Amino acid sequence: AKSRKDVTQSVELQTLYQEKQEEGDDAVTWSKVLLQNNVEQGVTGLYKLNMAARRTGDRKGVKIEQRIAAFLPPADPYYLTAKGRAVAIYRYLLELTPVA
Repeated sequence: AKSRKDVTQSVELQTLYQEKQEEGDDAVTWSKVLLQNNVEQGVTGLYKLNMAARRTGDRKGVKIEQRIAAFLPPADPYYLTAKGRAVAIYRYLLELTPVA
């Protein structure tokens, strides 16, 4: 929930589909399709999340690549214009390493 003075916003998140695939002991990939609903604003979003996690060469850390594609829901006035294509794509690269 995000709050400002006298305003509270919350988001409902529903997983519509998910799939996980392990690639040996050193890697895993997974995909999810998520429906996000912001009740206060009356906004609904559809997202496809793809993540891949792999151990680093020294096997102490993990590298993660995350891609998120945002799609318009059918109720959006620009839904037909988008023709089922993503309207935004986000890419994050993370590297997790132990501190001790």
